[in-house]
Amino acid sequence: MKRSRNWMWPSYFFFYSLLTVSAAFDFFTPGSLIHTYYQIGTAYHIYFYVPYLLNALYLIIEISSLVPLFLYATYHEWLSFSFWRGILILRILLHFIGRSYEFNFLKSIWHDQPQYAYIIIFLSALIVLPSLIAHWRYAFNYRRKK
Repeated sequence: MKRSRNWMWPSYFFFYSLLTVSAAFDFFTPGSLIHTYYQIGTAYHIYFYVPYLLNALYLIIEISSLVPLFLYATYHEWLSFSFWRGILILRILLHFIGRSYEFNFLKSIWHDQPQYAYIIIFLSALIVLPSLIAHWRYAFNYRRKK
């Protein structure tokens, strides 16, 4: 059992890093769905820059949250734990207010096929929750056993 714990968090870090970098790449790539969504929104109204900037901030925080996940996976410490607590609070807040495209996508699926919306919510939580747990455990200095 001890052997399985040694590769679980580094493997998850690699998997979650790919997803996070891919999301950031899509956000900044012209022609992607999310980039087109924000370009159309900002073309029609200047106030749509607020959700655009919140999503950009969300991606910056999400990419920076790879650091505590890596540190947790490799048993290292860097910067103060209070700094990582602040990033964690900001990250959780931006998960709810910084994802306009994903929220509207989910809302449209909810109206058409609610059972698929439940599946998407469940799978999204299954992917993101381990990262949040590792970040929380790292920020509050819960030591992992080597």
